[in-house]
Amino acid sequence: MKSVRRTDKAKQSVTPTSGDVSGNLEKLGIFISYASEDMQLALAIYNGIKAHLDTDFTDVWIDVEGMRSGFDLKTQIRDQLKQTDILIVVYTGQEKESHGFTGLEIGFFLREQDETNRPAEPRLVVFYLDKMPIVAAGLKGIRLGVDKTEMALEEAAYRKKLSSVDDSHALSLFLRDLEESVNVFRNRLSLPDQPYLPDARSLAAQNILFDIFKALQTRKDFEVNPQRKVILAVEGDLTKDSAELPGSSTMSGDQATMSIFGIAETSILWKDFVDSASSQFKLIWKSTIERVVLSSLDQLEADNSQIIVAGYDQDIYRLILTKRIRYTWGERVPPLPR
Repeated sequence: MKSVRRTDKAKQSVTPTSGDVSGNLEKLGIFISYASEDMQLALAIYNGIKAHLDTDFTDVWIDVEGMRSGFDLKTQIRDQLKQTDILIVVYTGQEKESHGFTGLEIGFFLREQDETNRPAEPRLVVFYLDKMPIVAAGLKGIRLGVDKTEMALEEAAYRKKLSSVDDSHALSLFLRDLEESVNVFRNRLSLPDQPYLPDARSLAAQNILFDIFKALQTRKDFEVNPQRKVILAVEGDLTKDSAELPGSSTMSGDQATMSIFGIAETSILWKDFVDSASSQFKLIWKSTIERVVLSSLDQLEADNSQIIVAGYDQDIYRLILTKRIRYTWGERVPPLPR
């Protein structure tokens, strides 16, 4: 793996010691960075590494396990990155812009390399699904991808297929690199190297790949967002006994969606929407939309079987409630016609 290298000054710090300046035992710091959409993949890597390495000299950190409630998020991340030797980035290309590959963790980690003085050589390692991100050009990553034929396999069949993963696999080589780094910290206490057997290393790699396979099986292959969406904002509580939506509710959507109902505005009061609807569609629009919304109040799933006729060409749309959010001041219920 290509590494992000420290200065010579950092490499010369090899004096045996009983711990760092705070009196705490120094450990190999591993930080796993991921987008929220990739949490299950990140946890598969986290659990596998943690189970394989010498826990006395390893600190594997992931926010779902290490974050302390009541403390500033960015401060906790930066404090942890100061103790990080290996930054693992899980990249699938599906993360939101707010958590891009050039996010907080990576930028801060790279800036810290010339400021910290830790015994292990720092590395930035990318676990990627199909292709490496452009900004990681020049780094050798570890591919997580499983092809379509493999994804169709039963778990037992895929586990059998993984039996061919040996000590020469990219993930096994990465685990061996981690083992050597752990022993750097052991040696600082004049302790002998922790022995790691090739078979145990290969098995650890197989277990991680198997957990990644299971996580990918539950992952969205693609997501289609409907082309038409309206949002109904309701002030006050709706209950299962509610017969209709309050007239003060607000119905909103983009111009293309609202034009289906012959409305030029992008937002309109529910009572005005009902009043302005043509006599041909008024009752069916009102009763159908209200049925979909109100049906979700006393059950887990809404009645998404309802359809309406709308538009100049009298197209048929099926109403689907995609989300219901309740705020402390009331409730918003957005149904989705398409």
